[in-house]
Amino acid sequence: MHKVDAPEIVLQEILSWTGGQPFLTQKLCKLIIEKEATINPNINEIVENYIIKNWEFYDDPEHLRTIKNRLLIDKILAYNRLKIYQQILHNQHIDADDSDEQIALRLSGLVVKQQGKLKVCNKIYQNVFNQSWVEKNLATLRELLDIDINAELKTNKILNYTLLVPIAIILAIISLISLGFSYIVVESQPWNQAYNSSNIGAILECIRVCFLLTLEVYVICSEFSQETIQFILDKRFYLRRRVTYFVGFIFCLMLVFHHFWYGAHQLLGNNQVTSDEYFHQYLLPYICYFPYSIINFIIIGVPLSGLSIHVVIEDCNKLSIKIRKYKNYLNQITNEISLLPYIDKNEIIQKFKQIYWSFYEKINRPMNLLLGIVILIYFDATFSKSTLSNSAYLWTQLFCIFGFITPAIVLILWGLLAYQKNMEKTIGILFNLNCDFTEIESQYSTFNLLKKLSSQIFSY
Repeated sequence: MHKVDAPEIVLQEILSWTGGQPFLTQKLCKLIIEKEATINPNINEIVENYIIKNWEFYDDPEHLRTIKNRLLIDKILAYNRLKIYQQILHNQHIDADDSDEQIALRLSGLVVKQQGKLKVCNKIYQNVFNQSWVEKNLATLRELLDIDINAELKTNKILNYTLLVPIAIILAIISLISLGFSYIVVESQPWNQAYNSSNIGAILECIRVCFLLTLEVYVICSEFSQETIQFILDKRFYLRRRVTYFVGFIFCLMLVFHHFWYGAHQLLGNNQVTSDEYFHQYLLPYICYFPYSIINFIIIGVPLSGLSIHVVIEDCNKLSIKIRKYKNYLNQITNEISLLPYIDKNEIIQKFKQIYWSFYEKINRPMNLLLGIVILIYFDATFSKSTLSNSAYLWTQLFCIFGFITPAIVLILWGLLAYQKNMEKTIGILFNLNCDFTEIESQYSTFNLLKKLSSQIFSY
C-alpha cells in the first residue's frame, strides 16, 4: 500500500468489495499496483473493469468459474440452489436452516452464514452472480428439466408400484399355474423322482419366484428408479440396451432348446419308451415348466442383471468424476501452498467429508440387491437344489454370480481402494500445512467406511 495515498481508506474500500475473502483481496491489491498509476486509485473502476466486466475472461487464476461450476453441477440440485440464492439476492438475506441446498451454497463460497442468516459473501460475488445471471441460468435449467421431466413422466406411468405390483402378482399366478401343471397335473413319475423327491418342489419354486418378483419391483420402483428410467430412455445407453436384449434373446433360445429337447432327453436317459409315453412323461412336464423359466430368467433375471451392471458402471463413472475434481483441487492446493498466505484448511476437510459421503452412498446403493441375491443363492443351495437339474442349477448360480455379485464386488473394492488413495493424499497435504488431521484418521478412515457399510448390511 506504499504506492497509494491514505492506505487505510483504500484498504477499507478493498474490503468493502471483497468482504475479506483472501483470494479476492489479494487479487484486488495486485490489480491496484499493476493497473493504477495515481496515488488515489479508483477502486470501483478497477473492480468493474478487471473483475466484474467480462469476468470469465479475467478470471485467472480461476476463482469465479469454480464457484459457477459448484453452483451449476447437477441440473435438479442446481435449480434448487439458484432458487434459494435468488431469494437471498432479493431479500438481502434469508433464515439459515442448514438444508442440503443451503449447505451446498455455503460450501460453494458464494454465501456465508452470519447470526443465523444467509447472505452473499461480498459485493463482487453479488455483482458477478447477479439477478440477470441467475434468471438466465434458471431459464436454461428449466428448459433442460422440462425435457427430462416429460420423458420421466412417460416412464413413471409404467415404473411405479401401482402398475408393477399387479403385474408381479399376475406373473406369480402364471408361475404357480406353470408349476402346478409340471409337478401335479401332468403326474410324471420320472419328473417327480428327479425334481420332487421331497413332494414340496412346487412350493419351493413358488417361494423363489415370489421373492424374485418382489425384489425386482422394489429395485425398479425404489432403489434404482432413476437409473431404470435412464437405462430405458437415455440415448447414451443404446448399446447397453442392445447387449441386454441380445443376452435375453440368447437365454430365450437356450430355454427353448432345454425345455423342448435337451431337458426331456436328459431325463429320459437310456430308457426305452413309446413316443406317447415320452411326450406325456418326459416332454410335457418341461413344456409346462417353460413359462416359469421364462419369468425367472427373461422377465426377472436379464433385466435385473442388466440394470445392476448399468448402475455399477454409472456409479463408478460418477465417482471417477468426483475423484478427478477432488484431485485437481488437491493439486491446486499443493501448487499454491508456497504462494498463498492463507489456505482454508477447514475447506479441505469439508471437501474430503463430501468425498467420504459420496463413496458411502455409491458403495452402499447395491447392498439391498446384493443381499437379496445372496439370500437367493443360499435358498437354492439349501432347499431348491433338489428341484433343479445340475445344468439348470449351474446356470442359475453363474447368472447370480456374474450378473449381480461380481459387479457389486467390483464397485466395492474399487471404491475402497480409490477412497484410500484420496485419504492418504489429503492427510499428506494437511500434514504439510501443519493442520490437525486426527479427525480424518479416526472418523473417516477406510476401515470406518467399510465398518459402516458392514453395519448397514447386518442392520437389514
